[in-house]
Amino acid sequence: MRKIKFRAWSKEDKMMFQWPDLGNVPLLNFDMETFIWLQFTNLLDKNGKEIYAGDILKGFSKNNGKTTITQVSYFDKEFGCYPDNELNIMWKEWEVIGNIYENPELLNN
Repeated sequence: MRKIKFRAWSKEDKMMFQWPDLGNVPLLNFDMETFIWLQFTNLLDKNGKEIYAGDILKGFSKNNGKTTITQVSYFDKEFGCYPDNELNIMWKEWEVIGNIYENPELLNN
């Protein structure tokens, strides 16, 4: 059965709330617009770490034959990586090295 869970980036606090912590977010003055919601892909990287939309992955791309750093996105009704879209095929060979909110500099390399 597919696990449905999220984590959330707080635009105000500039911090990531993980799945168990979301239950502790104060509901007083809670505004959904202050969070960016990132869904779990139901996949684990080569180290067993959960892969979420917005994660930055590093791995060997069979499309270009090089080590590649890419971002996980949700598009066309599925999770994938732009531009290679190898996530669904090669996900066990990739490693989560950060996310686009806490580590955007990783994509500049």
